[in-house]
Amino acid sequence: MTIARNTTYDHFRKNKWVKLIPFLKEHEELDFTYAPESWLLDNEKNREFYEMLGQLKYEYREAIVLTKLEGFSVKEAASILNWNEKKVENAVLRGVKKLSAQLGGEEDER
Repeated sequence: MTIARNTTYDHFRKNKWVKLIPFLKEHEELDFTYAPESWLLDNEKNREFYEMLGQLKYEYREAIVLTKLEGFSVKEAASILNWNEKKVENAVLRGVKKLSAQLGGEEDER
């Protein structure tokens, strides 16, 4: 199952158009100095995020990984998972809501 899923991910990733980002003057002014403290903090935040992502239900986790982390559209994710688009949208929304609650974020008021 994992091999089939990863093969499908690779197929969709390879068949996307490449978007080029123009190099602008403002990019030259960015500071990319190495800061061990910030690297450690970022690394710790990522570890915490992926730990909490792993605690989500399978459906929520798969939908979030495909749409938010891998960059697939809802339609592409639905095709990969053999779900309808509405199920993917609902799983992403519910998963993000649970992640937000776990990470101490506030819910949006509607």
